[in-house]
Amino acid sequence: MPDAAALDHLRIDPKLADVIAAANGVDVFAWEKARPWHSPFEALVRAIAGQQISTFAAAAIYLRLATLFGDPLTAQGVLGRSPEELRAVGLSRRPAQRWACSSRPPP
Repeated sequence: MPDAAALDHLRIDPKLADVIAAANGVDVFAWEKARPWHSPFEALVRAIAGQQISTFAAAAIYLRLATLFGDPLTAQGVLGRSPEELRAVGLSRRPAQRWACSSRPPP
């Protein structure tokens, strides 16, 4: 659904219509455009990092990952790293396991 069509659909609800009217001229998708993702893998890594306690913590973890594995972050940069190395940048056990698994090519 295009952006305009999505907003038109949301305007069906009178309360949302008021919110949309108040935000007239604001690019509600600017936050997404401001994050240049180089690959689907990098988007996945950012999504997993975003599940951390706060966006500040997620940004700090991502910066440590990019420093350790290279920027832009690639699956090849993560391959060969242990879950312990992933945890050392601040990830909890589950996200570290998810990244390790998502870096491997499918069977």
